[in-house]
Amino acid sequence: RIMSSLATRAASAGKLMSNQAWLRAGLVRREGGSAWRALRSSPSGATRVVRCATTSLRSLTSGALAVPEDAGPSSREWALADLVDLEKYPIVEKGAKFETLAKANKDALAKDGFCVLRGFLRPEAVQAMLDEITEVSAGCFVVERSANPWGEHPDKYAKAKSKTIAEDHPKRKGLDTSAGVVTYNELRTAGPLRTLYAHDGVLEFLTHIAGTTAPLCRHADELAACTASVLDAGHALEW
Repeated sequence: RIMSSLATRAASAGKLMSNQAWLRAGLVRREGGSAWRALRSSPSGATRVVRCATTSLRSLTSGALAVPEDAGPSSREWALADLVDLEKYPIVEKGAKFETLAKANKDALAKDGFCVLRGFLRPEAVQAMLDEITEVSAGCFVVERSANPWGEHPDKYAKAKSKTIAEDHPKRKGLDTSAGVVTYNELRTAGPLRTLYAHDGVLEFLTHIAGTTAPLCRHADELAACTASVLDAGHALEW
């Protein structure tokens, strides 16, 4: 009845296809928040996934409405210079220092599979990002599932008869994952996280590090574009 009501309300508001979220079984009510057990696993233990409108769902839960743009400690507008140490990382000024910086991180990425931008963000920017996430995390969705280190369901390989996948291969092993998720549409448009994510200079710098022939692209999904994982006591990620 709950999901039928959600679908009806969402459809009448014209939001069923425009503002969706994937809700998995095992969403739990957290004390003081609004994350809520919306579905239950089927008798076979398989996870049921239901698509519904985030806005409509939150209208039925307590305390999960979007945080107003002008509320809370992260409500100020942010410029790139407020977020990034541009003296150490001159990502908007093309020149020899930019090229040297990009090449050093590109080489580290190729050698180690990752690069570390130490001191890239200003301390006050990091704190503001944490504050912004904390403001909305009390009511965020908590996803619980079993997955291998690649984020795949182990059943995909349970009956695989491939010589390339040994019986004890990690792809066959399910690991418990549970974490809260703060989605892109819950973050303020002019807040520190979305400002950093949307800046073309940051994207161009990362494109140079990646060494791609075509520019990197931002995620167009209004929920998944820029997210934050929230790990409370007892939570874990499969990897």
